[in-house]
Amino acid sequence: MEALGGLLIMVKSKVFSTKILGDLDLDGMVILVCYNEQVIAEINYENGIDQMQIELICSTEESPKQFFPLEGFLEILQEAKEIAIQCAKEDEKFK
Repeated sequence: MEALGGLLIMVKSKVFSTKILGDLDLDGMVILVCYNEQVIAEINYENGIDQMQIELICSTEESPKQFFPLEGFLEILQEAKEIAIQCAKEDEKFK
């Protein structure tokens, strides 16, 4: 793990990583899923760990489409889910 500018970065591989950050608009932390340091998804547990949500960050006309290995993407999503569960449990300790 590596702390950088208030973010906690967990490097899974050379291309995939997760970043944990607080979001003032949400109740709890947000886990960013990155590919080559570009955010491709956000996971939040605002509605509880049994109802986590993922927001996929899609390509726009200004940015090219992203292609990446499916297996690596599934692995990093599972890791991000586990991190979200861990953060939610920590949040409960302080309520």
